[in-house]
Amino acid sequence: MKTKTAPSGNGGSVNKGLWNEFYEKNNAPLVPSSFAQECLKIIDKTGILFELGCGNGRDSIFFISNDIQVIGCDSSESAIKLINDNYKKHIGNESMFICDDFTALDNTKYKATLSTVYSRFTMHSVTDKAASSALSWAFSALKNEGLLLIEARSVKDKMYGVGQEVGRDAFINHHYRRFLRKEELLSELESLGFVIENVVESDNLAVYQNDNPVVVRVVARKK
Repeated sequence: MKTKTAPSGNGGSVNKGLWNEFYEKNNAPLVPSSFAQECLKIIDKTGILFELGCGNGRDSIFFISNDIQVIGCDSSESAIKLINDNYKKHIGNESMFICDDFTALDNTKYKATLSTVYSRFTMHSVTDKAASSALSWAFSALKNEGLLLIEARSVKDKMYGVGQEVGRDAFINHHYRRFLRKEELLSELESLGFVIENVVESDNLAVYQNDNPVVVRVVARKK
């Protein structure tokens, strides 16, 4: 029986093997998320989009198919291999997928070069310390006027409190989730220098099969 543990340090995964196994079984949906489809309306197609925790590439491939240069990042070797094996011919010469921990990226590598940083269902998969590291990196990596796009589970979600409590607003139920408090997230983004352009906290935005979570969606711009 596998021991369930909370993330430590800046690491993002509760159990890296769990996510490798998940993607090896190809259980994740392949169609783009509703968040990606909504974000497409405001993304700068002339710039570079960096996805934090791209998983099987469902949203990154969608953006690439809409003529956006993408760098997809995920700590799961299986996920990145899956993308490169199945979608290489669709990726093109400019877009790429890398295996790395999105909470511990090099602050100098993409400094002020990205037009968009995209994070869907990843901020709630890591500790508050790890998320803060990723948000700080995003501000550094974005060009002026660049966009940070976030969707994550809210503390108002019905799954809040389900499973083993492992920290403030954090629980393990099959895997680790840390539910976000909207006002705290907005305050942290503003303290970094972001201007909040849009925020929504609601259900009926990220429905998948029988799961209809309450999520926080944020559009923030670097100024």
